[in-house]
Amino acid sequence: MIAGGLVIALGCGGDDDGGAFQPVAIISAAPSEGPAPLTVAFDASASTTSSSSREYQWDLGDGTFDDRETFEHTYTLPGYYRVTLAVRDA
Repeated sequence: MIAGGLVIALGCGGDDDGGAFQPVAIISAAPSEGPAPLTVAFDASASTTSSSSREYQWDLGDGTFDDRETFEHTYTLPGYYRVTLAVRDA
């Protein structure tokens, strides 16, 4: 990590919908590292569920949560942030 910078670590999960199909959460985040403050564009549009209507549960690793498919978030403090996403049928 660069001095005064931050790194974004990505993790994914899906909620079992009780059927044979397992949801797959796929995260795109850019940029994934750089000096603070850093604005990161998040995108979960490649995620799959058994229906075209999905719910997203993002944990951005800094105490912030979001439920949108795509959005931007600004990290104001240097550090290491673990970002997770759960996706399920709506």
